[in-house]
Amino acid sequence: MTGRVRGWCPSLFEPMGSGDGLLVRVKPPLGRMSAAGARAIAAAARTFGNGQIEITNRGALQVRGLRQASLQPFQAAVLAAGLASADPAIERRRNLLVSPFAMPTEAAVATELEHWIGEDKALATLPSKFGFALGPAHDPQPLLADVRLTSLAITGRDHGAALWRISLGDGKIVGVTDAPAAAVAAVVHNFIRLSAAPGQGPRRMAELVRDFGADALFAGAGVELATAPSAPTEGSSAIAGAFGDRFALGLPFGAASAGQIEISADLAERFAAADVRLSPWRALVLSAVSDAGMLAMEARAAGLIADSTDPRLSVSACPGAPACASAHAASRADAAALAAHPLPGTLHVSGCAKGCAHPTPATFTLVAADDGYGLVRHGRAGDPPQARGLTLETAVRLLAAETQ
Repeated sequence: MTGRVRGWCPSLFEPMGSGDGLLVRVKPPLGRMSAAGARAIAAAARTFGNGQIEITNRGALQVRGLRQASLQPFQAAVLAAGLASADPAIERRRNLLVSPFAMPTEAAVATELEHWIGEDKALATLPSKFGFALGPAHDPQPLLADVRLTSLAITGRDHGAALWRISLGDGKIVGVTDAPAAAVAAVVHNFIRLSAAPGQGPRRMAELVRDFGADALFAGAGVELATAPSAPTEGSSAIAGAFGDRFALGLPFGAASAGQIEISADLAERFAAADVRLSPWRALVLSAVSDAGMLAMEARAAGLIADSTDPRLSVSACPGAPACASAHAASRADAAALAAHPLPGTLHVSGCAKGCAHPTPATFTLVAADDGYGLVRHGRAGDPPQARGLTLETAVRLLAAETQ
């Protein structure tokens, strides 16, 4: 079971070919759109693409079905809506994931980082998939990135400055700082310097930490080493429903139509603060919600997920065939059929061994190949399967037996 893993991610100005045409990613500043901005991206996706929009595990919007002739007018529509930088070099490196649960003080740090990413031309040498993330400690799931900031608490030093945890790579190396933006800049410049050493050139932060150690990355960053939190488990990374005064509109398997994005904008205006926040958890998040009950009812009517118990939240799936040229099965349609049955834990249905939809382990992973699905227990799509050649019906029976 093989799948060609791309060494880069698409951007607004660097489309990627797929089975249904070109796809691009749109990264709204700080992961937020006004209702008008959400409608603009929906209209552009419908007019210039095939109207299908996905939310990635980096919290970006992925618009599908573009053609060479429609690419430039789509880009112009996105820029006119204020959802991207007009400079392709800046847009390429603007990989900052901001939690939709960030509060104003956290958003202020995110704004500082966004400005630095745009201004610091040295960042052009970073690997194309190098990413940053920022959020509060009470996020429903940990954010994943090469450099991650997590706001922790208010401390007594420096007149009540917020204390931040800075995590590197896979999160096993962490430190604390009260100057988050400066610490990130110092760590990244250390990364760039160490990557330029003879014989080096690691693609991601975890590799550099392995080769040089935490002290080399934290040098001059004003960071004190700390104990790393527990690693993520095999639990679902999707969310839906109410979180205090915020509400997560779950997108089934991370996908929505242009019409559903427009409905989300309408719901934000009628029941919330009129902005739509992106998340890496297959959901759009509305803030300052006034009537969660009515919001949930209308969201369900639109085909969105509004309940934390919805079985689709525990199932991950890539677009599958024919949308993806690498896929051996209609994995998203098959995932919907599987979600109709009781599932023992989390399930990942992957059209090939790349496992794009769920890079971390799942309780069960079904990996499509020429001879049918392979079954991986407690692993990733690229791991050796314990069973091969399964039809969808056989897989349903096999998973059903696991629940007994």
